[in-house]
Amino acid sequence: MINRITLLSALILFTVAVNAQSKRSDNNNSSIRNYSPDVPGNFSSVIPVVNDSCSTAIDINSLFGGSFQVELVSGPYDNTNATTDPTDPATGWACFAEPDGSANAPELNNTIWFKFTGDGGYYFVESGTCAGVTNYIDGGDTQFALYTGNCGSLTPVKCNEDGPNATSSTYPAGFAFTTTVGVQYYLMTDGFNFVGTLSTGEFCIKVTQLPIINCTDPSITIGTTSQTDSNYCVLDGDTFEIDVAGAIAPNVGDFSGISLVVSTAPLTYKDPNDDPAAIVYYNFANPAPAVFTRKMANNGLFFTAPGTYYFTPIIFGNAVAFSTPTKFLNNLTLDTNCITFGTPAIFTVLNPADPLCNVGITENIKNNNTALQVYPSPATNELNIDFVATKESNAKLSITDITGRKVFVANIATTDGINKYSINVKQLAQGTYSVSVFDDSRISTMKFVKD
Repeated sequence: MINRITLLSALILFTVAVNAQSKRSDNNNSSIRNYSPDVPGNFSSVIPVVNDSCSTAIDINSLFGGSFQVELVSGPYDNTNATTDPTDPATGWACFAEPDGSANAPELNNTIWFKFTGDGGYYFVESGTCAGVTNYIDGGDTQFALYTGNCGSLTPVKCNEDGPNATSSTYPAGFAFTTTVGVQYYLMTDGFNFVGTLSTGEFCIKVTQLPIINCTDPSITIGTTSQTDSNYCVLDGDTFEIDVAGAIAPNVGDFSGISLVVSTAPLTYKDPNDDPAAIVYYNFANPAPAVFTRKMANNGLFFTAPGTYYFTPIIFGNAVAFSTPTKFLNNLTLDTNCITFGTPAIFTVLNPADPLCNVGITENIKNNNTALQVYPSPATNELNIDFVATKESNAKLSITDITGRKVFVANIATTDGINKYSINVKQLAQGTYSVSVFDDSRISTMKFVKD
């Protein structure tokens, strides 16, 4: 069976996967840093875009001042016909992830503005779907920038690209913050533009007032850590997952929440940003979601040699910005009196010669999985993917970048025998990628290079 799938026409999803950075020392080697971090509304109809400028921002004051832990919702709103405005601020949205999830070239495309007045409460604000939505924004993929001041003279407060409730298939923006009584706030929303594919459609604004949790609050807990596996082979392309369930983090200070640190030995320093064993810092989520999930692709970016690695969950509060954008744990200066370390998930990366790594094509076929061949590598315009299935079935084909972010996903029908697919990868950035074929809950993965 020969099919042709183009990158733009197939279903494209993005994963919150890794968002991890390796670290390097600062100039004086004194610390280890990285400079690269219910009351529903009226849903009778979708609210049209009257104007997408700060001066005509939509008033959402009715969403603030509610009872603790009760979500108030407004919308739906539709950004399909929204554009930008000459008065849109030039700063405050550096975290926006264009062009390909890297935030190397953030941009504004279809902004919608909201406004509200602070009452001194601590709130979680996010986008999402709600009653009345018939055309949910592509991938749920919004981006937030929060400001104070006056239109034309705004001061950035917060920026978020993927909120704590983002998953591997939907990416709503969201953040928590403490308002100041009487201060006027402006929230700019924008759809994510993945190399020319813009997220458009309907979304809602959701606001929940949260109780303040101080650093000594007895309700604070790191939760329970689980992992998908414990042994991996160097450069086998596997993606493993760590879940932290039930964590309750402090929410005081400029920055707080939950994150993950990868190290070559158990962390021993009070400040994980100073620990010489730490090699990777993940992005942090605030507030801590019910299940904090992070994934790592074993593609040689961080695990260049066999060994044992420790993935330690951390909850924290009272942190301040050390470097910008403040996205990763090591972009923050942490308060060592407001940190709780969890039990690390331990992974052993094996030498390819290890007997546990000798699982080849024959065994994959025998288990109704897929024998996979990817070529050419390097690929410039077109990538060919051949794989063997032992029966007619449905499979999922995905391409993942070196950070673990899925840049391409397609659901495909397979036949018994050799299946051949061709994908246009011209728009992918240069780098190393992994192709995975999921068949009957099993996975076969192979790397390729895009030049």
